[in-house]
Amino acid sequence: MANDLKHVHAKLAWAKAQLPILGAETQFFIDSKPYRIWKEVNEERGGFDYKIKYTQPVPDSILISASNLAHQIRSSLDQMAATLAVRNGATNTKDVHFPISHDRDSFFDGKRAGVKKIARLSAVDRQIIIDLKPYFGGNDLLYALHQMSITDKHNRPLRAAGFTASVAVDEMIGDLMIGPDIGTWSALDDERTVLWTTSPYLKAYVTTHVCIEEIGQRPGIALAPMFGEFIGAVKSIVALFD
Repeated sequence: MANDLKHVHAKLAWAKAQLPILGAETQFFIDSKPYRIWKEVNEERGGFDYKIKYTQPVPDSILISASNLAHQIRSSLDQMAATLAVRNGATNTKDVHFPISHDRDSFFDGKRAGVKKIARLSAVDRQIIIDLKPYFGGNDLLYALHQMSITDKHNRPLRAAGFTASVAVDEMIGDLMIGPDIGTWSALDDERTVLWTTSPYLKAYVTTHVCIEEIGQRPGIALAPMFGEFIGAVKSIVALFD
């Protein structure tokens, strides 16, 4: 570990230590069954649709923890970039940031091009960052982290979403068909169809978890595992400069 990057590693170590806490808090919420499941007659095809809808909001403490984690992980990249600029002889690093852009064009071109944020780094370090493709369509994991961080910091609190991973029944009676909303996420106050059946006597059980709406192309990833992926990705980047 490079001595001048110790503060960056400290941020990531702190973030990793928070994951069991976030996971436990989120699981406690899910175990409280903050949703209801009911059946409705399907007027078009007959039979019954089993639906789910959250009836309780995700606690603010969970969303604030997610916001803090996103900020610490994302800012570790900015602080790493500033350190790399100092290594290259820079004395003013106020305009140095680790760039994560909306797309490839905005990374390379324009007044706010991402590459301009690493102009004070050495040519070798700049190329390493360029090769990471830190923009949407190049490195979607970094882009998702960036979107979470800037949304909470500059715009509004993060929004929770519900993800229904699977559905099971207490016994096999009649015809069954998994609903179209299994394996998808939606706003918590949306109704989702998880099962269609010809039997009115089934009891349905679901596996569900909470995710974050602002993660772009990574829907349905539970909070703690999602941040574990972010931490792993950023640690691998920092290791390139240790």
